[in-house]
Amino acid sequence: MGRLVVHSVSVVLFLLVASSSDVYAQKIAKAKATQFINRTNMVIKFAKEVVHQNKVYTGNLNKAVFHQKYARELYHEGKFKKAVFHSSRARALAFLAIRANNSKAKPEMEITAAEQDILKDIPIAAQLDAEVTIPAGTNDETAAAEKEVDVI
Repeated sequence: MGRLVVHSVSVVLFLLVASSSDVYAQKIAKAKATQFINRTNMVIKFAKEVVHQNKVYTGNLNKAVFHQKYARELYHEGKFKKAVFHSSRARALAFLAIRANNSKAKPEMEITAAEQDILKDIPIAAQLDAEVTIPAGTNDETAAAEKEVDVI
């Protein structure tokens, strides 16, 4: 009887510790995703300014906005890693729009070493692109340049 109680208590303690470490890991993932998505918002806002000013429309800004929107949806569903992947794709597309408009991203907009660590197993761009639906008739980059980008 004594062994059963000790074993039961051990199992309960193990489960408590294991679940609390999962909660802690989830909080860290959420915090990193929040920071990543908000930094991408900064890049997209800058891209919107540059595209609005120079009027070189490649479609990349529009795609960036939709990837970022999808990243926010994933974030709110608790899919933080996948949200970061789509936010990264959004940032890359925004960088392309910035370069196409003969401008340069600010150094603080670049992927940091900490962010690089999060992205070590990111899927290829084509796979991420296939996961995002861009509705017909929303290919107007001038409209994308006018849309507000929400912060989490």
